[in-house]
Amino acid sequence: MPAPDLPGSHIITTKSGGFYAVENLRAEASWVLGESGGIEVSFSVDEVEQVLAFSKTGQLAQVAQANEIAAGILRLERLVEEYRAARPESSRKLEIAVFGAVSLALTVLPGSATGDMDVIANTDFIRFLENRRKETNLDLDILPPSFMIYLGNWRERASKLTGYKGTDFLVFHPLDTVAQKLLRIDEEKFQSKDWPDIVDVMSVFHPNEEGLVTLLTENPARFRMADETEEAAMKRNTAKFLAAYLPGWSMERLQQESKDRRQKQRQSAGFEPLPEIDMPDVAGLEPRALPPGETPKV
Repeated sequence: MPAPDLPGSHIITTKSGGFYAVENLRAEASWVLGESGGIEVSFSVDEVEQVLAFSKTGQLAQVAQANEIAAGILRLERLVEEYRAARPESSRKLEIAVFGAVSLALTVLPGSATGDMDVIANTDFIRFLENRRKETNLDLDILPPSFMIYLGNWRERASKLTGYKGTDFLVFHPLDTVAQKLLRIDEEKFQSKDWPDIVDVMSVFHPNEEGLVTLLTENPARFRMADETEEAAMKRNTAKFLAAYLPGWSMERLQQESKDRRQKQRQSAGFEPLPEIDMPDVAGLEPRALPPGETPKV
């Protein structure tokens, strides 16, 4: 392969809205060629909007796929600009949280593979992105806020990432990523993909017993799932986690701790529990036969 005209890492932006992390660029006639993920890629010179040289220092110095992450951040910021321009009258705050492999790579596991960027945003932004997905190389996995319904106070533990254009993102704390991974329904994926990440995160952080119990019990909804399949998966995965990192705890003890925590919070806020209502006791019903000749009134 010929020597590159521009060695090193770059990000190419295209006029159609694409953002590409590319290595070792070289010019050839009316084309720009390079490598992306070990595959040779090419761009028409007329299609290229900008070529950005990429360098990594500080927190990103050891991140294996830092240029892919940077391209994803740039892409997200462009989409946020387009979204706000399309809705100038909207005063709703747009909160975007980065989770999954990218959040782990940015925090404690720099070698995490980041095939795409996982983010959480409001449903209106998601609908906007679905339309844009058809027009660009958008490889974002966007989930609604309900994805976090079974997590605790994750916002208090999240860190802030500021993009190149000043856009602020929230980055999941690795321990909240652990709590989320324990909800995986697919057992094979949990064992092959999630559990190794959990082990790696726990080898970096060493939260005490109280911290781990808080992580798993601070949101009572975690133990009141409406879907039986979700609940069974959570219990299966959590049981393995307890055996490895909280051997003195069982699912039953965790559930009771969550219930007690919720009761203490109510009491400290001045909300005493209301009495339960048993309809048969307070509003009795008794079958009666209709007198002869009468018809039910509708």
